[in-house]
Amino acid sequence: KEISSEQSKAQYGRTMYKAAKRILKDYCDMKYWHVFCDIGHGIGNMCLQAAYTIGCEARGIEFLPGRFDISERLQEELEARDRVTTGLTGRQRLIGAVRLRHGRMEAVEHRDFLTKDVDVMFCNNFNDVMGSRSNHEVRSNPDDFLAGLFCLLKPGATLVTLSKLGLPPPLNEANKDRLNKNLPQRSNASFYELQEISDDGGDNSFTFTCLPVQIFKYTRTGTPGPASFLCDNPTCDAAIEERSIQAWEVRQVGHEERVLPVTTCPYCEMKRRPKRTRIRTDRLQF
Repeated sequence: KEISSEQSKAQYGRTMYKAAKRILKDYCDMKYWHVFCDIGHGIGNMCLQAAYTIGCEARGIEFLPGRFDISERLQEELEARDRVTTGLTGRQRLIGAVRLRHGRMEAVEHRDFLTKDVDVMFCNNFNDVMGSRSNHEVRSNPDDFLAGLFCLLKPGATLVTLSKLGLPPPLNEANKDRLNKNLPQRSNASFYELQEISDDGGDNSFTFTCLPVQIFKYTRTGTPGPASFLCDNPTCDAAIEERSIQAWEVRQVGHEERVLPVTTCPYCEMKRRPKRTRIRTDRLQF
């Protein structure tokens, strides 16, 4: 069964041109040499906007076949129009390669495609549509798979979401906790920084709400190598010895392997989660 009846009712809307421009340029400062990736690209508009307005490579994956089919037709139409324009003007525009796939983001065969060399990843998971509302058939939900992909990104890469993910606390919060527990602050206390942005672009920014949207910008920190964090339980030997804990693991989910985030110290089993941010859910438009 590809999609449940409940999930079909909870489908997210689109990120429109002006909001996409703010995310790509204002919040992420994307350049033509960067690689952009849209998780759940829908009709492909954000990937195409990145490739045609910035000139960067744009990748995307979409689970729903109807939306994916539209994205392919839209890509073909834009490519045809660009060929006509180039023929008339004689000027070649800088347009990045657009690579779209149909499938599940958590599938092993898409893992490198979605993470390798990616500089900016985006996912419209607004209002927990990929979390508790997803009605996923297994214990882990799509937001968990998204968090796992973020752990695989290179240091300096950014993930932008519209709902908070279940990860260990970000670096500043982790070091604040360590300070309160008389543990030294460390640059490897966590593997990312988190910036929360209230996007009040007005109407026609997002199709699913007319309210300001909370944007979560996750930026990978550290040096090349597996994402990791430190335990902050002062009675844990791993915390005292400052052993790095890998922030992701490959776990068997159903009949397939999935990359999922680690939020519990494997030595003392203390769970570490960041503070949750509450959002208003009135006046939503689905």
